[in-house]
Amino acid sequence: MESFLRLYGFCRNISFVAFVVALIFLFYPSASFGLPANSPVPALAALLISLVMFHRYLKFLRLYSFEVFRLMRSLHLLRAADLRAAEVCQKTRERRSSGVISGNAA
Repeated sequence: MESFLRLYGFCRNISFVAFVVALIFLFYPSASFGLPANSPVPALAALLISLVMFHRYLKFLRLYSFEVFRLMRSLHLLRAADLRAAEVCQKTRERRSSGVISGNAA
């Protein structure tokens, strides 16, 4: 469960940072990377990275949500089974106390 949270956070953070970098490259183009000053390549590359990591973020969000719901369902089923067992024990005690079931079975 902890690895889901780590990967979820990592993908979310990288996606956001890549998007901000894409905006910076788009509005403040530079002549770095040996490209012409108005080249859209760095902005497009950062935007692509942002979209890929956002897709991974959504995938991990879906898997994490599924895992949480599965865990909640199993806990609900265990609780329901415990309640049924307690109910059966209570009914058995009531029958014994009323004399329907004797304690000395032959």
